[in-house]
Amino acid sequence: MDQLSVNNLSSKHMTMNQLLIAMGRGHKVDIGKISKILESQKNSKHNRKVQQSRGLPDQDIESLERNELRARKRVLESKQHLQQINQMSQAQQQMAEMSATQLNSQNVNKVNKINLPLAMQYRSSIQMPPKVEVGPSKIHRIGLFTLEDLKPLDIVIEYVGEIIRHEVADLREKRYIEKGIGDCYMFTLDDQHIIDATFFGGKARYLNHSCDANCSAKIITVDNQKHIVIRAKKHISAGQELTYNYNFDQEEDQMSCLCGAKNCQGYLA
Repeated sequence: MDQLSVNNLSSKHMTMNQLLIAMGRGHKVDIGKISKILESQKNSKHNRKVQQSRGLPDQDIESLERNELRARKRVLESKQHLQQINQMSQAQQQMAEMSATQLNSQNVNKVNKINLPLAMQYRSSIQMPPKVEVGPSKIHRIGLFTLEDLKPLDIVIEYVGEIIRHEVADLREKRYIEKGIGDCYMFTLDDQHIIDATFFGGKARYLNHSCDANCSAKIITVDNQKHIVIRAKKHISAGQELTYNYNFDQEEDQMSCLCGAKNCQGYLA
């Protein structure tokens, strides 16, 4: 019995029916090799159908893959470019916001602050306080001086210290006298409290009294909290000493006034 050549079978593209007929006629067939050939033919036909459906010949597969790689690279580069643009845009936006904030701050400075509510004036003075410094005074020992020009009603500084009750203040005042502490810095806040700045105060405690003062003290309430602020009464030039009227209660032993003003009463009142 002749053995059917595997090559002949491959060249004739033998189908499964033809294979069965050949086996029925007594031809000797190597089933393993024929199965591989048929499987190879099937895969080849499938690949050709896929390529034909894309309209591409076999040799263009590598070209297609290269194009796809290029396309992916372009998409990736585009995403990176967009990210860079977004980052630049965010940076520019932040710079614009900072510039706007600075501009608004400058505009607020240009506008007369007396047009603002007192609470806003106070907050502004906390954020951007006028420049003041302590120095030798012709009135009494040391005083407080402004380093910049001030306008009427400008909040110059806040009088800060330890808030205590009147009863405690009376005891402390006696103790300060007994210990020989010459200068006692106390300011009445209300009917129940006094601010003691003798040891826990700021620069405002060095403000001297004057019968012709260029500043005045005012008690304000911000966020349900009382504050004592010192405000300019008139235009004050840089370098001038800042003063206000102590408005002491009339006492038997009145303190002498050395302010040197034309209208000086001769004692602190």
